[in-house]
Amino acid sequence: MDQAAWNRKNRADLLKEHLVTIRFRDVFEQTGVDIDTAITAVEKVLIGQGGRMEQHPYLPYAYLLSKTDDITKLPYYDKGAFVIQDVSSMLAVEAIGFESMNFSERKDPVLVIDICAAPGGKSMLAADLLEKYDVNYAVVSRDISENKVSLMQENFDMLSYAWYDDEKNIKELGMTELDYMRMVVRNCQEFAQGFPEKGKNILFTGSTGVGKTFLTNCIAKALIDRYISVIYFTSQDMFELLSKYKFGRDSQEEAEDGYRHILDCEMLILDDLGTEVNNTFVSSQLFYCINERINRQKGTIISTNLSIGMLRDAYSDRVASRIMSHYTAVPLYGGDIRMKKKNFRGLT
Repeated sequence: MDQAAWNRKNRADLLKEHLVTIRFRDVFEQTGVDIDTAITAVEKVLIGQGGRMEQHPYLPYAYLLSKTDDITKLPYYDKGAFVIQDVSSMLAVEAIGFESMNFSERKDPVLVIDICAAPGGKSMLAADLLEKYDVNYAVVSRDISENKVSLMQENFDMLSYAWYDDEKNIKELGMTELDYMRMVVRNCQEFAQGFPEKGKNILFTGSTGVGKTFLTNCIAKALIDRYISVIYFTSQDMFELLSKYKFGRDSQEEAEDGYRHILDCEMLILDDLGTEVNNTFVSSQLFYCINERINRQKGTIISTNLSIGMLRDAYSDRVASRIMSHYTAVPLYGGDIRMKKKNFRGLT
C-alpha cells in the first residue's frame, strides 16, 4: 500500500479503534501458505465480522485490526502465518536497516544480539527478515540480568575441575567426582558440536550448586557460536509468560510473541524446573511445551534439583514419561561449588 494513499483521517480513526496489530510471516516452505493468501483470508473473515484490517503505513508486513471475535480462530493462525506484535518492537528492528546491507558481498555470518529480548518479538522479526537473504545468521536473545548475561559469558574453556574430588569413588558410578565430571563435559561438548544430529534434549539433575546451570550455559554458548538460536528461561519466568498468554494479563501482544518463540526456537533452556509455584496449569503447560517441541524436533535442555521420581510426583506421569523417553538424563554429584568457592576465598 503506497504511503501517499494512506488517508490521514482514516488512519487516525483506525489507530483509535484498533484492538491489535498483527505481523504476517513467510511460512510457505513449512506450510504451503503464502503471505498474500493469508492476508486475503484474514481480511475476508474480519469483514464478515463487521471489522476491518488496514496495512500499517510504515511497516509493509504489519496490519491493524479494528475488530475480531477471537484472533486464534482467524485463518492460518495455527500455521504461524501471522503473529500478534507491538508496532514499537517492529520499528526497533526496522531501524537496523537490513535492506541497506550488501549481504551478497558478506562472507562472515550475521550476528544479531537482542539484549532487551523479553518476550522475543524483536528477535523473531529479525530472524524472519534475515531469512529472506542468502546469508548465514544467528539471533541471540537475552535480557540484561545477572543469570542471563552469564549465559553469554560462561563456556567450556572457563570450566575448572579444581572443585571436584579425585579420591573417593561415587558409589553409584564406581568413579570419582573428577573422572565423572570429565566424562560429562566431554559428552556435553560432543552434544553441542553435534546438535541436532547427535541428540536434541538433555535433563540435568542434582542438588544445588553442582554445576547444572554452568554446563547448560556452556552448551548454549557453543550453540550460539554455531549460529543456532537459543532462548533461556528460568522456570518461574517461562510459566509467568505462559500465564500471561493463556489468561490475557498485561500485554497480550508481547505474550503471544514469547509463546511462539518458546515453541519455535532451535534450543530452549528451562532452568531450575521445580522452583516455580506448581499447580494444574503449570503441569499441563509443561507437558504441552515438552511434547510440542519434541513433535517439532526442537531441542530442549532442562535443569532441576528434582529426580525423575520427584518430577513424576510434582507434575504427572505423562511429563516424566516424555522426559525419560526423549531426553538424555545427566545426574550431577558433589557438593555446592559456589559454597566451596566462597569458603576458599574466605581462607585466602
